[in-house]
Formats: sequence, C-alpha cells, structure tokens
Amino acid sequence: MPFQPSSDDAIVFTEAESRQFHAENVQLHRHLHEEIDAARLRVEKQVHDIQGMMHQFASEIGGQAEKMHVVAQEAEAAADNVGHGNLSLKHAADHGHGFGFAIFCCYLAASTLLLFFHYY
Repeated sequence: MPFQPSSDDAIVFTEAESRQFHAENVQLHRHLHEEIDAARLRVEKQVHDIQGMMHQFASEIGGQAEKMHVVAQEAEAAADNVGHGNLSLKHAADHGHGFGFAIFCCYLAASTLLLFFHYY
C-alpha cells in the first residue's frame, strides 16, 4: 500500500521557499526544453545525413546497374565472337585435312627434286 500523507503530514512551505521552488521548476523546465531542442536538432541532422546517404546509394546502384548492363552486352558480344572464331577454326581444320596430303606430296616432290639437282 503506497504512502499517502494525511492532512496532519502536509508540508507547509514559506513564501520564500515556494518562490525558490517555482524558480527552480522554471529553470529545470527551460533546461529540459533546451535539451529536447538540442536532441531534436541532432535527430534532424542525422535524418538529413541518412537521406543524403540513401540518395547517394540509390545513385550508385543506378550506376552499377548501367555498368552491369554494359558488361552483359560485352560478354554476349565476346561469346558470339568466340563462337564465330570456333566455327572459322573448324572450317580451316576441315580444309586443312584435305590439303594436308597435297602439301605433303609437294614437299616430298620438292625435296626429291632438290636431291636430284644436288647430285646431278
């Protein structure tokens, strides 16, 4: 059961004490409002800073998305170039198999002819 003062326990303050308490209350009230205003200003500054960072982050994300799109296009172009290069190499290899024996015969004939001219 909480303590409840009875009418006999009532504290009576003098006029000077009442004025002093009132002055202290006003001073505390003023100090409290100053602290609240300072805290509000700090919070507003932090919110403004966060808003700036979020804007910068959104800009960076947009830039990264554009760069990723360019990289994807370049990767696609590189894959197409590799595919065309592989196809060209396959055609060259197919043509090379047919001409390989003919080139071998030409080298053999030229070597034999040089050998013949060397001895005669």
